[in-house]
Amino acid sequence: MKTKKIVLLILLMTMFPAIQAMAEKPNDTKPIENFYVVANTEIVMLSWTMKNELDDFNYVIERSTDGKVFKVIKSKKGIASHYDMMYFFNDVPPAVGHYYYRIKKTGRSVLYSDVKKVAVKNADQSLFSNSAY
Repeated sequence: MKTKKIVLLILLMTMFPAIQAMAEKPNDTKPIENFYVVANTEIVMLSWTMKNELDDFNYVIERSTDGKVFKVIKSKKGIASHYDMMYFFNDVPPAVGHYYYRIKKTGRSVLYSDVKKVAVKNADQSLFSNSAY
């Protein structure tokens, strides 16, 4: 009887990490890849790719001023495809400053991209100046 308990305990201990890994990351999750955020004067350009996504899903573009509290600025319908799809979005932030962006994919599962930080400058700051004029 004691050996059965030990065998059962060993079996559970070896299976637990695999069960936990399956619970934390379902097989149908696909990461948001190649997420880029670039500021160009007063516009922030975002781009990202999604690989081989066949389910119905949406992308929610979120912006933050502190990197902690994010607000939805746009929602886009994803395109189901066997191919890699590239998405683009241009944002006009309300003021000059630092902003944080992330992409949330919703559907059968919810995924978040990495958070990207960008500095937005006004057009006058982006142009070089000559003090002689």
